[in-house]
Amino acid sequence: MWHRLAPNHEVLHYDNYLHANISEERVVFDRCFDPEWYCGFERPDRPGQLVGPWTERQNPGALVELRTNAARVRVTLEYVEICDVGCATNSGPPGPDCYIPRPERGTCVATCEPTLYVDGERRALPPASIRTRYHGVLALDILTDTTGASLEAEHHLEIVLPWTGIVEIKGLELYDDGKLTFHPAPLRRPFTYLAYGDSITQGFCGDLPYPDQVGRLNNWRTINLGWGGLVFKPSQGAPIGQIPADLISIALGTNNWPGGQCDLATLLGQTLDGIRAGHPQTPIVVMTPFVRAGEENRRGQCQWNLEDARVKLRGEVARRTRQ
Repeated sequence: MWHRLAPNHEVLHYDNYLHANISEERVVFDRCFDPEWYCGFERPDRPGQLVGPWTERQNPGALVELRTNAARVRVTLEYVEICDVGCATNSGPPGPDCYIPRPERGTCVATCEPTLYVDGERRALPPASIRTRYHGVLALDILTDTTGASLEAEHHLEIVLPWTGIVEIKGLELYDDGKLTFHPAPLRRPFTYLAYGDSITQGFCGDLPYPDQVGRLNNWRTINLGWGGLVFKPSQGAPIGQIPADLISIALGTNNWPGGQCDLATLLGQTLDGIRAGHPQTPIVVMTPFVRAGEENRRGQCQWNLEDARVKLRGEVARRTRQ
C-alpha cells in the first residue's frame, strides 16, 4: 500500500528557495524580491489584471528531501503552465511566447522534469516519468522496484525542481510493505550562496544550472536568482542586499550589449552600492559575460563588443578592490 506524505509533513525538508508557502495542500515557491514587479498580484490601478514576470514563480534548484528505505517513491507535482522540452520559456508563459533560438544558434532544450539525487548521486528517473510536455497535476515515479520491498537501509532522497516551468509540490507517496521508515534529511552546511544573473544563471538551454552545481559541490544552501533576459537594474541591488547570504555572485551584462544600456561600470557600481548597504562584508563575485560566437565582429547599440564590456566590468571591480 502507498503511504502519503502531505506537503507540510514534518519529515519533509524544503531548501534552495527564496520564499515558500507550505500548506497541507501544496508548496508554492516564488522568487519575488523586487517591489516594482508586484509579484504576480493585482496592481491597485489595474483591477483584475495580474502583472509581474513569470520567472518570479520559476524556482530552479528548489528541492524537497527526506531519508527513507522505500524502494518505490512517487511525487505529485502541479505544472501551473505548460513546460515543453522543445520550448524554453523566456519572459512570458509558454505557448505563443515560447523562446525558440534561431537555427544558427543551435537547439535549445528545456529541462522540465525534476532531477533526482540518491545519497548525493544523480539518478535517472524511470522512463515513464520522462516526457516531452508537462502540464497540470502529475504523479511522477521517482523510484520503482517491481518487488515493492523496502531497502535494507535508509537513503537520502532529493527531488529538485527544473530551471524552467512553474512547478508546485502537492505531496509524496512511499510504498509501505510493513517495513517502511522515513526521517528528516541531514542538514546542509550553514552557508547560503545567492546567485544573481540572467538566463545563463537561471539555466537556459542547459541541463543543470551552475548555481545548483556549485552549491552541491560545497554542500551549501543555494538560491538561484537567475532571470531570462535580465539586464543591470540598479534598483534591485538594495532588495538583494536584504536577502541573507554568505556569498553573492553577479553575472550580468550580455543582455545590455544589444539593448542600449551601455555604461556598465556605472550600472554595476550602483547595483553593488545597493547590495553593500545590506551586505557590507559579504564576499561578492562579479562574473564577466561568457563568450558568444562571433562576438569580436559584432557591436550592439552600445557600439562595443563583449570584450569591451568585460573590460568595463573588470575596471569597476578593480577600482572598488583598491579602495
